[in-house]
Amino acid sequence: MVHDRRGAASDSAKQSSQRFSVGLFRRHVSLLNSTEAAMRLFIGIHLSKMQCQAIARAQADLKRQGVSGRFVPASHLHLTLAFLGECDANEVDAVERVLKKIRFTPFHLKLKTNGRFGDLVWVAPAPQPALDDLDSRLRTALKRIGVAFDEKPFKPHITILRKAKSANAFAVHLDSADGVVSRIALIQSERGAQGARYTDLFTVDGRGRTHKSKPLTPEKRMTRDSKFLSLVLRHHPEKIGVALDHHGWADVDELIAGMAKTRAFDRPYLEKIVRCDAKQRYAFNADGTKIRANQGHSISVDVEPEQRVPPDILWHGTGEKSVARILEEGLQPMGRLYVHLSTDPQTAEKVGSRHGRPVVFKIDAGQMARDGCHFYLSANGVWMTKKVPPVYLKIFL
Repeated sequence: MVHDRRGAASDSAKQSSQRFSVGLFRRHVSLLNSTEAAMRLFIGIHLSKMQCQAIARAQADLKRQGVSGRFVPASHLHLTLAFLGECDANEVDAVERVLKKIRFTPFHLKLKTNGRFGDLVWVAPAPQPALDDLDSRLRTALKRIGVAFDEKPFKPHITILRKAKSANAFAVHLDSADGVVSRIALIQSERGAQGARYTDLFTVDGRGRTHKSKPLTPEKRMTRDSKFLSLVLRHHPEKIGVALDHHGWADVDELIAGMAKTRAFDRPYLEKIVRCDAKQRYAFNADGTKIRANQGHSISVDVEPEQRVPPDILWHGTGEKSVARILEEGLQPMGRLYVHLSTDPQTAEKVGSRHGRPVVFKIDAGQMARDGCHFYLSANGVWMTKKVPPVYLKIFL
């Protein structure tokens, strides 16, 4: 009898696999005859911040145990409800209609267990009937409208490490972490040289309301990525696992690999960011193997600014709330290595507007230099000094 049950289960799994394969074949033929681009999609649940932090601690512990492999970044962590494979735009619309009709009450999901599938390491939630019910109703609805998906039995898990390697036995130490499931998402998976990249096409809450993010224009995407690059090269290189040398240089290949963990990023795109940056914040070394921010660091590096005699007058913009302190203490680096100064009041006003209602200070830089204060000019034309005492300051507007 045991043998018969196993045989029946095996036949059922084979039939499910065959149905999914046939569905994919039909879909593939349809896409070949269509001008629309196919999208690789799955329906999943994102994790809470607490859960992502617990997994990050578990991953860090694995690294301390000497385990290597492709650790899944926090932005990629998810629990898959149904893998759909390649879909066209019509199927996306059909899936959205299905998800909007599935009602559910938000429920708790607590990470509790872990395990391995070969060289893949995963963690999983404690048994949750509400999750099983949601997945069952979702799969039934997809079948009803004829959308093919992988019908293998639902085994809820979150992949945290792929291609795990270790010379010794290791254990996953996972802190119990709770989260509330209030939305499910249709997620696009894009494969690249640096691994998969996931993008939400939309999410649907338990009341059937769709939430869609506005797609990033190329310009907005570049602005977002340039800001993150600035954060890495000026303040927190450890965020993507790179190191800066004494002069602030990062290895270009390591930087690209680190950036590509959370976004599409390659050498031509990096070169475009550097080339198109209006303030010329970044520079490559002579052979293009290293990159650094020209100024603005909060970490101790020597970017080798050139000491120069400044113009007689320089300018500094700030927010109105900082004026009283500046008049009393002067201009201080405030976490940076230098005070940054502008060559005209218009630029200073723009800088000040980032901090509220702008106020512009006029600085007697010529007298400061004659009094022995040193000024530096960065590679991208920003004047810098260690501090500006109150005696050299005057409110301009």
